[in-house]
Amino acid sequence: MKNYLITTRSIQAILFAYPVLLLTVKGGMGTGFILLVALSVYLMFCNASSGIRQNMDRDLVLFGVSMSATIISIMLSQFYHLSANARDFDSASRFLFSIPIFLVLRETDYKVFKPLQYGLAVGAILIGFIIVISGQKMIASTYFLIHIHLGDLALMLGFLSVFSINWMQKDSHFVVILKVIGLVAGLYVSMVSGARGGWAAIPIFLLIWILLSPNFKNGLVIKLIITVAAMIFGSVVGYMTINVVHVRMDAAIHDLTAVTPDTSLGIRFQLWKAAVQLFMQNPVFGVGADGFALAMDRMADSGVVTRMAADIGKGEVHSYYFATLARYGIAGMISLALLFFLPMRMFYKASSSQYQFHRVAARMGLCVVLGFLVFCITVEMFNLKMIATFYGMTVAVLLSAATNRTVGKVAN
Repeated sequence: MKNYLITTRSIQAILFAYPVLLLTVKGGMGTGFILLVALSVYLMFCNASSGIRQNMDRDLVLFGVSMSATIISIMLSQFYHLSANARDFDSASRFLFSIPIFLVLRETDYKVFKPLQYGLAVGAILIGFIIVISGQKMIASTYFLIHIHLGDLALMLGFLSVFSINWMQKDSHFVVILKVIGLVAGLYVSMVSGARGGWAAIPIFLLIWILLSPNFKNGLVIKLIITVAAMIFGSVVGYMTINVVHVRMDAAIHDLTAVTPDTSLGIRFQLWKAAVQLFMQNPVFGVGADGFALAMDRMADSGVVTRMAADIGKGEVHSYYFATLARYGIAGMISLALLFFLPMRMFYKASSSQYQFHRVAARMGLCVVLGFLVFCITVEMFNLKMIATFYGMTVAVLLSAATNRTVGKVAN
């Protein structure tokens, strides 16, 4: 009993700490993940005789398929190309090791999740404070994150903070204010980062909030009209009053109308075109993890991309979807669909639970999955191990909360 209490407290500490450390301490995300996986495996062995091994139900199978599909597609591609590089499995392994977290936490007392909601708010507020005192006004970044990843993750923390309102119980005014400040801080960091691709997720988050609200059917059309009007009004006001938004949107318009292809957006379009061509050459298993980078000089010589685009393409395709398409072909795209859409389906199903705890966790989970669906359009989010770790761990934690087995036994 004493060991179980210590383990539970340790899990709570990790759930609070990892959103706080995500954007502030290099290696903090990975450390929290390793500790949580270790604790989960420990609890699996401790509780093996009491039933965890018997809970190989449909949810676990679906989650297992979702989190293992990426690593399988990489293995298939390596086998096809007769190559082997353990480095290619770094990010994908984070998804795979999230499975024991889901298996164990859905059987754990649901109160163990309580610190997570505060960690989300504190994490967003802390990175907002750091960016303010750093004096950065444009393309804000940290010592280990470029502006795109910083802005997208801060935005995610902010919305998860406010989405967690009234999760465990009806929140006090102080807690609501804390979570709203978390949202404001996340929005601020996103704006100052200038990460335009992440801004496209904001309307998605608002729609999740509306469509999954308890009484969404009451006046749904009016709510949607008001939301769309508010988004348009907010976009116009933001463009006119927030300097970084004005500058970044003007830059996007300039890129779209520029004669030279070597603009920020122009280079992306070139790389995406190259990815499609490489996919057509190897449609089933792709050109391999390094195939895109190795093809850049050849494609520059043939005029498919400019020399500048080729140099950038050796490092990143600037889209997780096009990168997966070129590198791992149809097998990779199937794994990508499983990675996103299976958890999304499970969260959506849990959103109709009779328990408030499940519904709020499901809403937060949909925020994570749909947010990353948008983020991955313009950047290879999972190139960074810490971001793959954040996605895998957060989906596992929130899905284990949304399907937690102890809620009905304790609450009515």
